Amino acid sequence: MSILSKLLLDSYLIRRSFSLLAPRCGPVPFKVKNSMTGKLETVTPTHSPNLTWYCCGPTVYDSAHMGHAYTYVQFDIIRRILQQFGGYNVVFMMNITNIDDKIIQRAQAMKGQRQGSEALSTERSDQAKSDWLSVANKYEREFFDDMRSLGIMDPTIVADVTRHMPQIILFVEDLLKKGLAYVVDDGSVYFDAKAYGRGGKFRQTLDPSFMRPDEMSTKKRSPADFALWKGAKSNEPSWPVPFSPIPGRPGWHIECSTLASHFLGSKIDLHSGGMDLTFPHHENEEIQCCAFHDVDRWVSHWMHTGHVVLDDDTKMSKSLKNYVTIKDFLASDDPQAFRIFCMQHHYRSNCRFSEKSTKAAISTYARWMTFLNNADFYHLGVFDHLVGEIDDRAMFAKLTEVQERVSFHLFNDFDVPEAMQALSELVDQVYPIILNPERPKISRLDKAMPLSGAVPAVANYLNKFLLNLGVTMPIRANLFNMIVDAGGASDFGSVRSALDLDVAKLMDDVIRFRSAVRGEARRGKKARSRVNLLKYCDELRDNLLKTGISVKDHGNDCASWDYVKKTRKVNSVDYKKQLFIILTMIWAMLKTTTVLSVTTLLKLLLTRSRSKLALFQLN
Repeated sequence: MSILSKLLLDSYLIRRSFSLLAPRCGPVPFKVKNSMTGKLETVTPTHSPNLTWYCCGPTVYDSAHMGHAYTYVQFDIIRRILQQFGGYNVVFMMNITNIDDKIIQRAQAMKGQRQGSEALSTERSDQAKSDWLSVANKYEREFFDDMRSLGIMDPTIVADVTRHMPQIILFVEDLLKKGLAYVVDDGSVYFDAKAYGRGGKFRQTLDPSFMRPDEMSTKKRSPADFALWKGAKSNEPSWPVPFSPIPGRPGWHIECSTLASHFLGSKIDLHSGGMDLTFPHHENEEIQCCAFHDVDRWVSHWMHTGHVVLDDDTKMSKSLKNYVTIKDFLASDDPQAFRIFCMQHHYRSNCRFSEKSTKAAISTYARWMTFLNNADFYHLGVFDHLVGEIDDRAMFAKLTEVQERVSFHLFNDFDVPEAMQALSELVDQVYPIILNPERPKISRLDKAMPLSGAVPAVANYLNKFLLNLGVTMPIRANLFNMIVDAGGASDFGSVRSALDLDVAKLMDDVIRFRSAVRGEARRGKKARSRVNLLKYCDELRDNLLKTGISVKDHGNDCASWDYVKKTRKVNSVDYKKQLFIILTMIWAMLKTTTVLSVTTLLKLLLTRSRSKLALFQLN
């Protein structure tokens, strides 16, 4: 095949491949295993392509742990699939339970620690209220800080319980007027399951072992009844109500029902939470909302995540005190690797949180990042003497097959692990071709042959897949993906700051400079000069490694670089330190070299980066 024919074929195949990444006309149909029915069902949003989704939020009395992280990262991945791949406008709502027995108890415990043996009963009610509210506000702020550190998108709507007390009271009043609830002598209100007369949706019979202690009241007419409103105890926060002379506060289930109904209406497309909320929380939510809205089905489809379990198969939970907080985890581990860990588990399955499983996720993340970097270097010509023969037709056929498999799995109950398996097979097939040390070296003349168009198509597809699912990238080798991403769904510019791009370009020039110096040193005639130059090249490589940058020599005076410290949080101060080391080593080379002129070496380094160095104010 002539060079011109190959270029034309590559151009056609690349355009065809990229067209598969473009948004479709209209949203993509998807299926979910409905926790209520146990069946795989096609979701048809009420107002498609707009989709309403309510997710149970935290009770903010303590720091969130990795069990919470697993649940909310999984839902963030699903939300991104629907938005980025599916074409849906997702209205994602979350509540914040900021009044609860656990919050009150935590406030009492904290006050006891501050005041020693002084009893809470000696404090005024307004002071007690201030204490519990400050506890709730503190942990609500911490929760959202943790979520953002994990790369989780903010909800479309966030609703605190205490800011919507009038709506909750009206909801309870409505059920009382319909004869579906009753007031007891302590001011509490219970839903009347017998008067409602319909069986449960998740469980047909009541299992008291699933009920919270505060719901095991002797004042109830039936064990199946549950609290809508709780009469206040002494010195507890409370709100006046028209249906009782005794003030009180909401029950557990009424909060989510009222807030979701207030913002999303009488029919919700998706409702989610951890599997431990299925019964009684979601059961009772569905029952009281069907009663309130006078409908047979309030939520169209329910989704529940599995648990995080430890090596001894116990669930990670605060009650067992076997948890790791998100803040403690992020102090030493990478949120991107944890996202990959979540992507390796189906959202409905339990996951084993162990050193072995997290290392497997880190390995996958590192391999894919290295592949993307090497794909960039392939097109920079770094691996010209290593690349194998590439059958573009076969490679594009494989890419198309993988794209179809990925699409099927993503919209078939959000089976991300199977989609990742398909991508791994694709990477494993391309990787040996672009970095093949067994291939004989080719001459400079042979380098005029055009490169493969399949390699950038594969790299671009993997890159977009990861970005669309919230996996952010370390600095990449060049701007290739920014160019091809212009018509895609991802805003690549939001992932890399201008500073990141400048550092990446600078690193490209530094590696070119180092390669040129090494090449001249190896060809130089003066032994001392050769030794000094090679020594400084090695020292530059070693110093860069200490900052988290790995330099790899590939022969024929070419090299590549990559970030190796994936857990390191890099900021502008780190960049200044890295650049200071780079420039110090280069200056040492310039002072000792007799092989190249200072002007030539500076030109090699600053050809494209002269204006960029002004960004760094080294003090």
